[in-house]
Amino acid sequence: MNIFFKKKYRDSLLFLCLLLSVFILRIDSFQDFLLNIDEAEWIYCVKRCVSNSIPFWGFDSHTTGPVSIYLLTPFYFLSSELSVVGLRIYGLLFMILFSFFVFNTLVKKQKLEYSLVFISFLFIRDKDFFAYNTEWMLIPFLFLFVCLSQMRFDSSFKFKLFLLALLNVLLPLIKFQSILIVFFIALFIIIQFCHKNNFQALKWYLFFNVLIFLVCLLLIQITTGLREFYYYYIERNLTYASSFATKPIKIIVIEYFYLLFKHFSYHLFFICFLFFNLLFSKKQHFIHLIKALRFELLFTLVCLLTVFFPKNNFLHYYQFLFVPFTFIIVKLLFLTDSFTFKNLIFLLSFFLIPFGISSTNKLYNKFITGSSVNTLYYERVNTDGIHTILNSIPKKSSVFVFGWHKALPLYYYLRNSNVFTNSSGHTTFLLELNENKLIYQNEKKNVLSVLIHSNVVVDAENVLDQLQDKEINDALKESFHLMKKTAEYKVFIRK
Repeated sequence: MNIFFKKKYRDSLLFLCLLLSVFILRIDSFQDFLLNIDEAEWIYCVKRCVSNSIPFWGFDSHTTGPVSIYLLTPFYFLSSELSVVGLRIYGLLFMILFSFFVFNTLVKKQKLEYSLVFISFLFIRDKDFFAYNTEWMLIPFLFLFVCLSQMRFDSSFKFKLFLLALLNVLLPLIKFQSILIVFFIALFIIIQFCHKNNFQALKWYLFFNVLIFLVCLLLIQITTGLREFYYYYIERNLTYASSFATKPIKIIVIEYFYLLFKHFSYHLFFICFLFFNLLFSKKQHFIHLIKALRFELLFTLVCLLTVFFPKNNFLHYYQFLFVPFTFIIVKLLFLTDSFTFKNLIFLLSFFLIPFGISSTNKLYNKFITGSSVNTLYYERVNTDGIHTILNSIPKKSSVFVFGWHKALPLYYYLRNSNVFTNSSGHTTFLLELNENKLIYQNEKKNVLSVLIHSNVVVDAENVLDQLQDKEINDALKESFHLMKKTAEYKVFIRK
């Protein structure tokens, strides 16, 4: 009976303990304030998606893909209040449970090691890692994609070949930045088929890719339109990738490597330790070891480039590295061929990560910055002055807000009492990319259309004064009263 209990329930009990440990460690993030402005944007998108599910017309998913918003919509039906606390809990459960499911079905012999290593990344304490972002939706699909791509295939595995082709299309529609990873995995699969002369499976794989791609193009044309899809999804994303690049390139490179070693120093140390341990123990020759790790090393390089290519250097992009580092650590562990107990002791040492990073931050703050203002407890989205604006907005009115940093928190506070008219939660492209005439004209056309359907318009960041656009100003004068004006904001009410 005792043996039966151990075999049947041991793994489930361990996974439950891992899940609880993540939630306990991150419990201070389950407070109802915005850690990242993007959190308000995803809640805005979910609310818009429920009322109009057509991408870019009904909801504008900004720099992520529309599928990531579809994956969030069950959250609305579980909790219609759409708080950031609920968003973080839903996102964590989705990421962890789906990843565990992938480990259990595709890598059963190694599921314990995969689970422990992956969970260790969720112990890294940082505001942008604790705040929900759409990388959380993508990570389990990346695990699935890589696990499937490394399986042996022949032409009889048509469903798995179809699933791989579906993921080729699905992943970029979850997160735009995953395009480089998709190209790498697809190329790897094609090379494997050619190397093994498995041309029948290759034909089916290519056929499914073409079929799914054409079906997606047809759906896009029917719903959004190909021209609009290209503008909203491709052109704006490419422009956005460099829109915040205000630092010299040398500073950007230094910052990239600083953030990489700050947050992943523990994992990088053990990758190096295991690698050189294999070499010095003479279990592997250097060339043989590199050959055994060639996929994991190349995959890590591609994910590093995925993080590094966008010039805006947002920290949440570094969550892409959770996946390749998990694969390379587990692969090195199994190449060492050591006892399972020794491996477990080694993996459990990852639970020291939060204490190590916390100590490092304290030393850095004490001796370098002299303060602790950048710790999780103090750093949150600035909502100063927002409550005075809220008092000027009638309940149940349809609202449009010019701005971004104040617009999204405003929308968050109004989410349960008002209707929002813009497909996007911000007008950042109108303001910050106004030198690009094509983008500016497209965004202005959208604003003029949105004004027609709005009862209340708020200029939360003096956008109108910065734009000095005659058409927008004339449209406001014709249809709206200026109800309130201060040095910080303006509120317009429909006549």
